Amino acid sequence: MVSKKVYETYYRSKNRERYLEKRDQNRGLIYYNSFDSERGNFEEYLEDKAINIEQIVEAKLLMEELYKALDSLTEEERNLVIDLFFEEQTLREASKKRGISHVALMKRRDNILEKLNKLLKNINK
Repeated sequence: MVSKKVYETYYRSKNRERYLEKRDQNRGLIYYNSFDSERGNFEEYLEDKAINIEQIVEAKLLMEELYKALDSLTEEERNLVIDLFFEEQTLREASKKRGISHVALMKRRDNILEKLNKLLKNINK
């Protein structure tokens, strides 16, 4: 047997809990545990497995290394890289802008890419 005071306190808290749940439902709040099933906890299904944090961090580190390598280029070389790879200009557009043939620009581009390749290999060692 429990005292009347214990009984009232217990049911007051139960009634308060039901009231809050009903209020939340009326406001459109959904509890994760309402989606639980015998196969598992619903929160486990919320994990985004498509995002690989390790790959994101690795890509960010590689980008930092690339920007360091780009900083070591001359201003002219850096501007060419920006035009071709960031602004996505064609070789003809970039060569016209610089007043040189697109073949000469291709050679410059290839030399710059080789230089960047060597710089990045040295950084990663």
